[in-house]
Amino acid sequence: MQISVEWTGSYPTLCFGRWNIVIDGIKLTGLGNDDFSTYGTYQSWHFEDWSEVFEDNEEGLHFDVWKINPKNKLLESLERHGFEVSGELLFLLYGEIQACDWRSNSCGGCI
Repeated sequence: MQISVEWTGSYPTLCFGRWNIVIDGIKLTGLGNDDFSTYGTYQSWHFEDWSEVFEDNEEGLHFDVWKINPKNKLLESLERHGFEVSGELLFLLYGEIQACDWRSNSCGGCI
């Protein structure tokens, strides 16, 4: 099974991207800019004394929780495109999505 996952946003407008997920040549539709909430370390920023401060935060759902309720339209899209939703498929997708996942307020492009 070939899976390709891409978030199209990039600095300085990381938040204006969309998810592109392709499985065996079939592009999933209806995902838009859904929040996938995978677990990882993400940056956030804020101002302190007129300077930008970037901090690392750990957040998101671990796979064992995420697979039960991915909190987005992923399952609906998989079913719409004829994929059998299995633990193996979700595990593979989770890893690929996690590698591209991001959080609002993480790139600092809007500073």
